[in-house]
Amino acid sequence: MKITENKIKRAVTQLSEYFRAVKIPFHRHNRLFSVQGVNGSTMNFEICIDGVLSDAKNTPVDINEITHKDLRIAISTFQNITEIAGYGKLTPVNRGFTNGKKVRVTQSFELSAMRHSELRRTPNPLPSKFEEFGDVISNVVKSYCSRRGREFLVKFGIDYDDLMQYARLWATTYFGLYENPDDSLVDRKKMLYCNLTQRFSEFTNLLYKKSRSCTPSGEVFRISIGLPGHAEKYDAFSQSIDDSFFEELQTETKPVKRTRSSLKQLLNKLLSEMPHDKMVEKLNSIAKDSSNEASKAAKFKLQSHKNNCEQCRSL
Repeated sequence: MKITENKIKRAVTQLSEYFRAVKIPFHRHNRLFSVQGVNGSTMNFEICIDGVLSDAKNTPVDINEITHKDLRIAISTFQNITEIAGYGKLTPVNRGFTNGKKVRVTQSFELSAMRHSELRRTPNPLPSKFEEFGDVISNVVKSYCSRRGREFLVKFGIDYDDLMQYARLWATTYFGLYENPDDSLVDRKKMLYCNLTQRFSEFTNLLYKKSRSCTPSGEVFRISIGLPGHAEKYDAFSQSIDDSFFEELQTETKPVKRTRSSLKQLLNKLLSEMPHDKMVEKLNSIAKDSSNEASKAAKFKLQSHKNNCEQCRSL
């Protein structure tokens, strides 16, 4: 597989940041790292491409392993280096591991937006980095706010501080994976500006994708197109019966026919506990509304009751 120049630069940046994170002294020349061992001796480690080394005495560091997306592999490769240097197994970054699957916006917007799989592979930069590049980060955020406008920010519930936080996270990834230490400060600032601008463009797309994945309720949809809201009619006693039904249904796992039968028994029990006149009044009230199935059931119940009730049969 062909190794690109960008991948070589990323391997150099990533390995340099790992050494810095665990505070191991080193000097670098291109892909060659001269590392000071725990006993003061110097050992040479070279980022290896296709098994080729500039000097057979150098210890190879596989470029595909140190830049691997699986952080476990990258850290294991680095720990082999620290063990050879006599420091034991040192961990340069510990933000947890991914399960190898891409996180979708619908699963976690924040993880998608911060590009968590890259961030997990990046140690925290020195505080001086944010001081040195603070003007670039601030200018990109201000430019984004100016282009998008206040209504856009309010619509998605984000503010300047939120954007600054995302920008600092993306800058952390840039410092740990993409910054080329051999470039001048001016060029590195230009690259960071381009990197953050691209990230904010992707961030905008994620915001719209998130909004499209939210399905509004029927009531919200009616209001959004200018129609009046709608509320169901109910009285206190009917509501108490409905609550009883829901309590029964919460743990009900029987087949549909058996469920209907149990609900019918429950309704008969509730009606039988009412005073006679109250029960008849309630059934008559429900029967007058011919727009639902409940009225049919109420009429049937009334007729059945009259056939078996001496008091009602004479009416």
